[in-house]
Amino acid sequence: MNRWEVRVDGDGKVDTQHLQGQLEKKALNKVDAMVSGWIWGLIIGGIILLAFVGVGVYLFWTVRSAVVATSAPSTAGLRVATWDGKSPFACAGNDHVVLQAITANLTTGSALSASGNCELTLKNVNVSAPVALEAAGNARVTLEGGSLKGTDKAIDASGNAQVTLKGATVTGKLSKTGLARIEGAK
Repeated sequence: MNRWEVRVDGDGKVDTQHLQGQLEKKALNKVDAMVSGWIWGLIIGGIILLAFVGVGVYLFWTVRSAVVATSAPSTAGLRVATWDGKSPFACAGNDHVVLQAITANLTTGSALSASGNCELTLKNVNVSAPVALEAAGNARVTLEGGSLKGTDKAIDASGNAQVTLKGATVTGKLSKTGLARIEGAK
């Protein structure tokens, strides 16, 4: 409810200047209240927007980290192994093994075997044997360069094993059973 102070002078005339001053003061108070409301609304809206952006960035990085962690090969337990190339080499269990720049010539059996959850990486490894590579279980074998030559089988993959060839030369029979895969073979 608006209350107006009306002043009357001695002649019975209303003091209009005093009424005009009251009107201007009320109008300014309304404008101040409206501007103040807008400012507070912008501040609160900005805080809410920053909170949503912060949650969005957090979720993005959390999901991205989870995707990278599941798609990148695990380096836990990774070891660069030595192998004389004169006797068979086996990788089993949850081993993560790298063999580099080795030449092996075996006359009996399998030269390389990977089983279980073994992750075996062969870099510029050259193998000649009756069975050059045997992969079983959930083994993951990657050949980068080098060569496999098998007089009986070059690669014998079984179970859920995966053999990936990247620039490697393979001579001999490729054998796959179960859900095994050999990728990159020509």
